[in-house]
Amino acid sequence: MSKIKKLTNSKEFEFYQNYAKYVVPKLEKLESERKKSLSTVIILTIGAIIISCIIPLSIFLITQTPYEDFALVIVAAVPIAIVLLACLWEHTIRTFNSNIKNQCMPELLKAFGKINWTPKAIAISDTKIRKSELFGTYNRRENDDTFSGTYKDLKFVVSESNMQNEKGSGRSKRVWPVFNGVIVMIDSNKTIQNKTIITTKGDINVKNSDPLMWISIIGLGFYLFTLGLHIGIITSIVLIGLLLCVLIKIFCKNEHKEVLNPVILEDPEFNKKYEVLSSDQIEGRYLVTTAFMERFKTLHTAFGSNKAKCAFFDDKVMFAVSTNKNLFEIGDLFHPLTDMKHINDFMKEISAIYEIIDYFKLAEKTGL
Repeated sequence: MSKIKKLTNSKEFEFYQNYAKYVVPKLEKLESERKKSLSTVIILTIGAIIISCIIPLSIFLITQTPYEDFALVIVAAVPIAIVLLACLWEHTIRTFNSNIKNQCMPELLKAFGKINWTPKAIAISDTKIRKSELFGTYNRRENDDTFSGTYKDLKFVVSESNMQNEKGSGRSKRVWPVFNGVIVMIDSNKTIQNKTIITTKGDINVKNSDPLMWISIIGLGFYLFTLGLHIGIITSIVLIGLLLCVLIKIFCKNEHKEVLNPVILEDPEFNKKYEVLSSDQIEGRYLVTTAFMERFKTLHTAFGSNKAKCAFFDDKVMFAVSTNKNLFEIGDLFHPLTDMKHINDFMKEISAIYEIIDYFKLAEKTGL
């Protein structure tokens, strides 16, 4: 095992102590299983490559009359075989990663006190997510690692989530990526009477927006314009009328939303990268302090992302950090399990969450 660095933080020390005492022995036992699973994945990959090479041969045989029927069967069977191999490949990796977490996660979390790990759970309701206005409209949501607990009397929930907005079906199916990353929701120690949100500039997946719908409307408008009178005056009027009804409905829906106005903060660098909106200017400035801005930047840096957002509402604080990185990993199939990289990343990711909670407790004591 790699040498564990000297630590001054007691929580970090306990974490690495538990890792060395309880987790490493389990990982050493799982190492032989990793090698077997890796061999399976390699064999499946080689098999898929070999099967893919059969396609050119089959196409050649189709041109040869005696083998035409046989070649057609092969051409039809090859894609099915490749899909099956791909499914087995993914299943092997998922099963192995899940096994590692099931055996090791409880031991690692002991250092952090009251915290539970419940994979795939819906710990943050869709109602809360929509009320935060941190995301665009979505109708499909998948959760991976989920944590919930209490730290310094503040309840918190962490959810690794992927959100998408799907419209249509079959060939006309369209999928819009809304969010992929980690969501953190913390009970606020401050009474929040209004709503304040912070977003990375240029993020269009906020305030329950529906970019996919706007793309469809623009596409329909362009389609009607190009068709002109070829579809008939009556048909054109009906379609344009339907389009106007949709636009009126959107306008009426937005009219009842809480109005959020821009808040200009004293930090020019923060203003350059982020947009702060609030329904109350005074409360917005009261919540987004200089100390908070520093913790906010630290949070998304810990998750290896340059895109983050935050909302204060209903006495809650919600953070959302976008990343394509697979978070909270303990090990993986393609590296020795005693490699410290995943463990160090895990510690950094969990610590970032606890540091932001520490900020709110400090603010409670100092009145910041």
